[in-house]
Amino acid sequence: MDHHVPLDPAAPGRALALLRSRPDLAARAAFPFRFDIARTRHVEEVRLASGAPLVPVAGTDTGGTYFACPDGAVLYADSEGGAAVIAASVDEALELLVGMPGCPPPPDPATPGFAETVAAGAAEAEAEIREYVPDLDEQRSTLLADLGLAQRPPAELAARLHRAAAATEPEHLLLNAVELCAYQPLFAHERPPLWEPLLAEGRTRLALVRSDRSAWEAVLADTARRWSVLHAAHFDRQEGDLPFLRLLLVREAEEFSMHEGVRRAAVLVAGHGRDEDVALLERIRDTDSDIARMLLEDVPADGDGLRRWAAGHDGFFGATPDEEHWTTWTELARRTGRTELLRAELIHRLDATAPWDAAGLGVLATQFELMEDFAQAARAHRMRTVLQETAWDLASDWRDQAALDRQAGNPVAAWDALRRCMEVLEPGRPGADAAMAAPAVQDGDIPAARWRGYGLGRMVAEEHFEVAAALAATADGAGATARAAYDTALWLLGEITMFDSDLYRAARAAARSLGDVERAEEFARRHARALRCEDDGYSYHPDDGDDDEEAVAEVEGQPEVPS
Repeated sequence: MDHHVPLDPAAPGRALALLRSRPDLAARAAFPFRFDIARTRHVEEVRLASGAPLVPVAGTDTGGTYFACPDGAVLYADSEGGAAVIAASVDEALELLVGMPGCPPPPDPATPGFAETVAAGAAEAEAEIREYVPDLDEQRSTLLADLGLAQRPPAELAARLHRAAAATEPEHLLLNAVELCAYQPLFAHERPPLWEPLLAEGRTRLALVRSDRSAWEAVLADTARRWSVLHAAHFDRQEGDLPFLRLLLVREAEEFSMHEGVRRAAVLVAGHGRDEDVALLERIRDTDSDIARMLLEDVPADGDGLRRWAAGHDGFFGATPDEEHWTTWTELARRTGRTELLRAELIHRLDATAPWDAAGLGVLATQFELMEDFAQAARAHRMRTVLQETAWDLASDWRDQAALDRQAGNPVAAWDALRRCMEVLEPGRPGADAAMAAPAVQDGDIPAARWRGYGLGRMVAEEHFEVAAALAATADGAGATARAAYDTALWLLGEITMFDSDLYRAARAAARSLGDVERAEEFARRHARALRCEDDGYSYHPDDGDDDEEAVAEVEGQPEVPS
């Protein structure tokens, strides 16, 4: 699981504190060593993908910026969209920048002739500097001594830089804060495939399972560990694993949430071709109708049949980790809590996805939404939305876009998306913004009865209430905009023919946010009534009436469930 060390990146190390208190030292660090503590404004707004704090501590005369990260690491971002961690601390960064000015890209320390290559590169970089700083050696040794830092050989500094840069991702992935695209690596480090660190964890756990039977229950009881071992065992099949795999299959079926895990475990068990496992697979089939329908409708009668069945179903998976569908590994990362590793993988995929790949963009939006990175989900979904070719799909996607923008903390963008949605549903409606006119779509306007009488109308109305409340909660209250969203929601409420408790929960919250006390009370009664109807197994309609004050009070005492 990914962790941040909770340090204060604004707290200076000894050397940085000296630079801040000694202008003479600060001037010498700025020139010729290009660590200028007066240059802390980057060329554009940036942030870490993880959302962790980032503090600029210095810059260069070419627009680059040095940032302190929560774990103390120093991240350097240039002015052209490149970034890398260059040191584990500000002190180490200064040892590097002063000790090896020019910082040529470090080769892999395992490369033959590493020390000689680094020395030659450093000498070449310094030769240019010496043309205007002939006493470079003296300035270097004096500044390092004054800062209490060591003067280290170029090979040691380059090896340290290589290690630091290789550890940039996932924790220190830098984004453009507006477009949310990732900065590119400053140095040529090949990013390992997502499956590599995930399977490494799984193999470690699988080795423990194979060597220590007492570890089985802890693995089986934990979904993350179980899935980790299951995928490792899939690519390292051994006869002795069968007893454990049988138990794993049973546990997967008991906690059935995704048929992929049951299928994979069933394939591994059946692949051993044991007659006695026929009864086990029949029992697994009978635990859940979905398992029976999707996986085990016809359980073979003997071990040979099981082996053939397993061979047929093995084709659903890759023969090697690289051949697995990439979402196999994103799901494993999500289930095993590798949040930042997963986030980095998805951001890189989104950055590389063609803007016309609607299917790919939709999958990525869903992946980001599952991990509750609503900003990136909104980014992917917006790219997909503009590709829709039917009015129904376009209206649905604009409504979904509004929900993602709102959850990302951007209610203004959410309101923009809702206006675009309404222009598709009700083009030319009085009060509509002509600037929001929808692009031409294949099926033209949606018949009014169609969207009003389906779930789309209810969801659009609910989202208007949600956005109205979110706008009202902003620092400036966004009064006029919040009221416009609320008024549209009220109009929709009188037009649609499908209702549920979530709609009235959102309506009640919006009314309260805007000080509409009378309607807030009305919506609270309808919310209580809708909940009671749903508990009894039927849909609510306003004609059914409202609940009494006692029922409302009972509902009011329950915690809010976020939308």
